[in-house]
Amino acid sequence: MIARWTRLVLRWRWPILAFWACVLVTGGYGLSRLSALQSNTFTVPGTDSERVREILEQRFGDRSDGGFTVVFEVGPAAAPGLLAQLQARVDRAARVVPTGRATELRVAGADGGVVFGDVVSTLDLAEAKGHVDDLVRAVGQPAGTRAYVTGAAAIQHDLDPIFNEDLQKGESIALPIALAVLLAVFGLSAAVTMPFIFAGATVMGTLGIVYLLAHWLTTPTYVTNLVFLIGFGIAID
Repeated sequence: MIARWTRLVLRWRWPILAFWACVLVTGGYGLSRLSALQSNTFTVPGTDSERVREILEQRFGDRSDGGFTVVFEVGPAAAPGLLAQLQARVDRAARVVPTGRATELRVAGADGGVVFGDVVSTLDLAEAKGHVDDLVRAVGQPAGTRAYVTGAAAIQHDLDPIFNEDLQKGESIALPIALAVLLAVFGLSAAVTMPFIFAGATVMGTLGIVYLLAHWLTTPTYVTNLVFLIGFGIAID
């Protein structure tokens, strides 16, 4: 059986190599765009909290993980009419978020030095985080204030680069160690490259599938790390 399979692979080696080259390219394309579709959202279908979330989204146009909180530090001696100016600014800024609308700004703090309000939308977390930069630019930094944009989407937006850095750091440690182990076992041989080729093909192929599924399923940001970890480990093993 193995001999027959080997002859078949050798006979069709060029089409097979072309197929795996396509897998590598497609997987790399998916990996470059996967981060925009990922989010750390934890929901349990059928629970009371999930039903409340659906009601808020469908009937009130408010989805908690797709909203933003805009905060202004105005100081204790805010200029008269500043609150109205900030409200108008947030109202305009909310338009850059699809389905977005601004709530009324509120004053907080013992001295009234903080003003905040929400930009609510029906976007899910993965979609909302893609509009963080647009909202930050639209809000800007009004004179006499310091503005911040926070919320689940903004936090997720800032976490994505951290996850990517962690993945790169892990690879920078794991790859040299794996190479050293393989060289110790096989010596200076072409066989050393086989696990890396196998890992590249399987990992990129899996990430291509994950990219497709992420369009319909909630995909946590750490899935990419898991695919690299498991795929590389199996390839070396």
